[in-house]
Amino acid sequence: MQTSYSGNILVVDDNEGLNSLFELAPDGRVLSVSPLSGYGRDAEGVALQPETGTLYVGFDSGAALAIFDWMPTEITIDTPLERGPDCAYS
Repeated sequence: MQTSYSGNILVVDDNEGLNSLFELAPDGRVLSVSPLSGYGRDAEGVALQPETGTLYVGFDSGAALAIFDWMPTEITIDTPLERGPDCAYS
């Protein structure tokens, strides 16, 4: 999911990977990697409400949902993109 607030791309990987949230710049640079194992196992989806900075991560194991306050590591666009829906899903 590319956020309209920062231009960054948010991706989660599951237990076959690091079970982490990755924040990527549009050019592919890794801006941050945040482990999610303390919140759930087998991360499968991510959604962001950029106006409030609320980040949702869904987990297959236990059908759990973790909710975080999120701020971009870096703003990677000069002008915010046109506002999309309240939540974007990946």
